[in-house]
Amino acid sequence: MAAKPKPKKSKQGERKKLEKKVWETMSLYIRARDGKCVTCDTPEGLTMSHYINARRQIIRYNEYNCNAQCRTCNFTHNHWPYIYEGYMRRVYGDLVLNELEEMAEKYKTYKWTVPQLQELLEYYTDKLAGYE
Repeated sequence: MAAKPKPKKSKQGERKKLEKKVWETMSLYIRARDGKCVTCDTPEGLTMSHYINARRQIIRYNEYNCNAQCRTCNFTHNHWPYIYEGYMRRVYGDLVLNELEEMAEKYKTYKWTVPQLQELLEYYTDKLAGYE
């Protein structure tokens, strides 16, 4: 009986693991950077919130698109976006918001490569180290 060949490591599996690590590291960095909910100022129960949905890969790890929000505000902005939008316009301005929206629309099918994700992980690990 012939031995079964060893299964090859899946690039998809590697990508998923890296995406999770980048997400977790960036989330820690964003929460450390902001220190409180950007819409209600509470320091409790912070999450990383995306102004434009994180399904849009091209801006998923964009620091302008990610801000700390408490769980309540993060949930609420999906139904009543005007408060978060007001914060975004006040802090980043219309130009940045327009650029985010254009990128999200133009690159609907963008997918991060494994080397890009590795680079992002290093980048956010270094940035996070500055807050520890």
